[in-house]
Amino acid sequence: MIKHFIHKLKSNQDSFSLFAGNGLVVFSNFALLAFLSYVLPITEYGSYRQLTTFIVIGITIGSLGFSQALYFFLSKAKNDKQEQYNVINAARALVLFGAITSVFWMFFLFGYFSIEFNNPMFNDLVGFGFLIALVGILQSIELNSFLCLKKLRFYFVGFLCITVVQFIFLAFCYYSSAPINDYLTVILLASITRLLVNTIYIEKYFAGCKVNVVLEKLAQLLQYALPIGLGIICGTIMLNADKVILMHFETSPEAFAILSNGTFEVPLIANYYLAFATVALPAMILAWEKGDMRQMHHVRHQYIRLVAPVLFPVVIGFIIWSESLITLLFSSTYIESASIFAIFSFITLVRFCSHHDIFLASGKTKFILLLQFIEVLVFIFLCFWLIEKYGIMGAPIAALITNYAYFIVTSIISARISKTSISALFPNKFLLRVIFSVLVPTFLIYTLNYLDIDVITNYWWMGIPIFAAIYLCLFFIFIKDKSLNNA
Repeated sequence: MIKHFIHKLKSNQDSFSLFAGNGLVVFSNFALLAFLSYVLPITEYGSYRQLTTFIVIGITIGSLGFSQALYFFLSKAKNDKQEQYNVINAARALVLFGAITSVFWMFFLFGYFSIEFNNPMFNDLVGFGFLIALVGILQSIELNSFLCLKKLRFYFVGFLCITVVQFIFLAFCYYSSAPINDYLTVILLASITRLLVNTIYIEKYFAGCKVNVVLEKLAQLLQYALPIGLGIICGTIMLNADKVILMHFETSPEAFAILSNGTFEVPLIANYYLAFATVALPAMILAWEKGDMRQMHHVRHQYIRLVAPVLFPVVIGFIIWSESLITLLFSSTYIESASIFAIFSFITLVRFCSHHDIFLASGKTKFILLLQFIEVLVFIFLCFWLIEKYGIMGAPIAALITNYAYFIVTSIISARISKTSISALFPNKFLLRVIFSVLVPTFLIYTLNYLDIDVITNYWWMGIPIFAAIYLCLFFIFIKDKSLNNA
């Protein structure tokens, strides 16, 4: 089965390339945050994280799922170069309109943020926020454009070269003790350079084609993108509401920085489970169309068997060694983020499967947006209540409760859609064996720590191999599931 899924990942070049491209962008952005956390004073870094929250919300509002719509319609126009160019120009018109709309909303949000943040430095830097967000919106369709045109190599090489140059200039800013404005100037110029280089390349690719903006194509793209974009906006609010609400009770940029550095998913973890869920989805759709619920659940079980044995030990490792990880990524200045990160990481334990795969396979996608909207409302309520009660620690607790409730509710509805029990959605015996294989080394690590053999903080370099070795031994001894090798 493992060979089967790996073969499918490799053969499905579009999905694999898309995840690779998204992973590259996410990793680059994360590396930038880690670098700045080391070189900027905590007050400046906290102000920068406030600014990035403002920017992310602006980009999400302006891009509104247009990149996904572009990918769908470009894929349908593979053999017609003029039609491809029409789709790209329609998407450009929409992101330009989205950028203008986003400016309006960002001005509105700036008034709210400036009051909540109560930070003069944020107010001074917000001009960079507007510019970086506008460029980010215009860039939002580039990856999928290059993917459909089979020109990802150019995109990757260009992105990496510009990123390397960006970090060289950022290092120069550090060694010359430059103010934060200079760092933001470098980041903005790098974004503009990527946009110009990619736009020029696409125009050269379509040399000779007519520039048309077809109204019908605009309408089709907008209709496809709108529900996706609303879902993405809900997700963005989920990722940032806790930080904004914290500022209602604690206005210091230092607190914002500590919370931001604790509430994140390690890059590529989300990409890992989504990759297998995406590859499995066509088979699940086919089984649903045939009315074969048993086969649909079998396919789901297959990809869970590939995700859980990697996800569970990695996430538990993040929780155990959270202090060491946070210190390594962001420096010892942010050690307070470790306890937040440990709580927040428990959310990733329910990422062993997609919460929406059965909705997508059955075509019941209306549930996704509705549930996400309810999830956001519940999360905002819990944030206000728990942050007021427990301070900064209330934020990850609110996220934990909301995500686990969402997992339970989506599982219940998925079971009803497929007319089965909740337990039938998961390979329960397999998951219990994986959990057992993780709990044994976890118990041993904490026992050693209790006996003053500090394999968590001082001797983490010894504790991690011990944890991994015991887990792998138990995994191969106790998990004797023949279905792993089937299909």
